[in-house]
Amino acid sequence: MIEISFHGLTKQSFERITQGLGSYDRCREGIRLILERKLPLTLKTTGMTLNRDEVFRIKEYVAGLGYEYSEKVQYKFGSDIRPRLDSSEDVYAYQLSEQDVTAIEQADPEFRAERCRQDGQKEETLRQGKSLCGGGLYKFHIDAYGQLQLCSRNRRRSYDLRRGSFREGFYEVLPQFPCPARQPSGQETLLSINAPVARANTKEVA
Repeated sequence: MIEISFHGLTKQSFERITQGLGSYDRCREGIRLILERKLPLTLKTTGMTLNRDEVFRIKEYVAGLGYEYSEKVQYKFGSDIRPRLDSSEDVYAYQLSEQDVTAIEQADPEFRAERCRQDGQKEETLRQGKSLCGGGLYKFHIDAYGQLQLCSRNRRRSYDLRRGSFREGFYEVLPQFPCPARQPSGQETLLSINAPVARANTKEVA
């Protein structure tokens, strides 16, 4: 399953969130190419103060894509906001309150069902003593710059797909740098693709 973040229905709201000029058109083009090739697709929206009035309209848009391309396109709503890559936390100013998130989820039967499913899955996973992170096990993350990560929460350990293969990055290099959610906290290491796999724990100094 391919998942793409789609945080705004209009170009204005989308690029206000991404802060990338032209990102809306590139995203729409990527969606078109994926659907024309009949690949499984999920669009997901993180609810924020900037787009909370668009969430249900985005969901309708996603449903319309399914009819247009005769392919079911799934949709996910979430509310998890993370710090910027430079660790700046100013993005939390756009985080919805717990009451706002609950109101959105309760207003849609599919959102309510998904919340119940996620809560039940989390409870069972914790009961079994397993990690909540599936990065590198059954999913991975590729950012807008072609950087492969096993987990979107583990962005400082990346593999440049523009200079190497997915197979090498996913199966050989990045597994040496598991998500912090699955290991004790320690000194972070920046990965350089120029380093051979056997030396992948070498620190790269900018």
